[in-house]
Amino acid sequence: MHTEDWRYVKVAPNIFIRGNIYYLIKQVNKKRQRFQLAAKTVGQAVDEAAQLKVRAHKTVNNPFFDARVDHPLGAVLERFFIHKISRGEWRESTKRGYAQIYNNFKKFIGLDRPVTLIRAADLQRWYDQEGRRAKVAPRRKARRGKNIPPPPAVAPLASESRATYWNAIRTFFNWAYQQKIIAEKITAGVVVPRVSATARQEFYDFTARDRIVSAALKQPRAELALVILLGFHAGLRRAEIDHARPEWLDLTRRVIHVRNLPPAEAARLNLDAFATKNGRERSVPMSSAIHKFFSAHAPQAPYLIAPDKRHRGKNRYRYDMRRPVEEFLAAQGGAWRGFHVMRRTFASLLASTGQVTLYEIAKWLGDTITVTEKNYAHLLPLSHRIDAGLQTPAIFDAPTPAAPHPAPAGDTPVAAQ
Repeated sequence: MHTEDWRYVKVAPNIFIRGNIYYLIKQVNKKRQRFQLAAKTVGQAVDEAAQLKVRAHKTVNNPFFDARVDHPLGAVLERFFIHKISRGEWRESTKRGYAQIYNNFKKFIGLDRPVTLIRAADLQRWYDQEGRRAKVAPRRKARRGKNIPPPPAVAPLASESRATYWNAIRTFFNWAYQQKIIAEKITAGVVVPRVSATARQEFYDFTARDRIVSAALKQPRAELALVILLGFHAGLRRAEIDHARPEWLDLTRRVIHVRNLPPAEAARLNLDAFATKNGRERSVPMSSAIHKFFSAHAPQAPYLIAPDKRHRGKNRYRYDMRRPVEEFLAAQGGAWRGFHVMRRTFASLLASTGQVTLYEIAKWLGDTITVTEKNYAHLLPLSHRIDAGLQTPAIFDAPTPAAPHPAPAGDTPVAAQ
């Protein structure tokens, strides 16, 4: 035992006590790992250690987890989720968002297949299959006892979707390599075509945005206009629009406060818990159009959109607003580009005016300045500033005054370069 462990007293195999705290100490991969136990007696410590051995893959820094063992794919994926969430890199909503991708991958590879036996060829076959798989519309509910057949495949999976799926799987295997669960970085051997970022950077110009907003305000359904306004004029994400509440609005100061709703408070209010994508709250200035809308329409409670809806089933969203928005955009002659195009238009048009800094845009979007620069810095109108910076200042155009005294002997003026 190392000299640093001289205060630990062994009371059972691999179980030590220091003071009144029990520890499980075990040698794994030639490295001593120490895990604090919640037990208060020796018997409880032995039982807790036995439970840790059973669920080794479900606990971060568990001494019983040996990366050299051929753990099944399902167990390693579960440990990957726990690792991401415990470090704050993911939220539970992030895990739910990726659930379909990882579930499809587990079905293709095999839930019990050891992760160490998965090769780059297996990942390549999965990726190629995703390219051949067609996107299928969701099954509609049967009504009045009538069985509605599943809808036919409507379109092949888009290249952008395939790229998203691959990034999720690549993230998992790169993590497994960093954790020394697999011996090689197998993702490097997969051939994945590079996807153009053009589609992801598309946004509406001022004319198209104003035309869509104007048409939405004329619709008899006020909720549709509010969805369009919160997307184009406030840059809210789809989930944020879904969970927007009247408490977010400050009509006096003209500010929208995007707030989290912790589970405890949500249970007290009989509402659905909510957290922003990164967990950080923010405030967005309220445009004149949004302020005018709420001056004419009193905010609904407890939610601004579909207040009577509650989250049910496996849907990520409390209220699925895609169909009315997609139908409205189709009536305006526009193709469906997803909800995120409204948020992207909000930020892109702000950047293109040059009147708002990237710092302010990042603050209003709830993104980091690094992400905002990557996505919107190329839209900044900087040509006039470059020209102004390259002009000769007026002070250099003025005539040089005569020297009051002659230069000392031996000094030679330096010629202008």
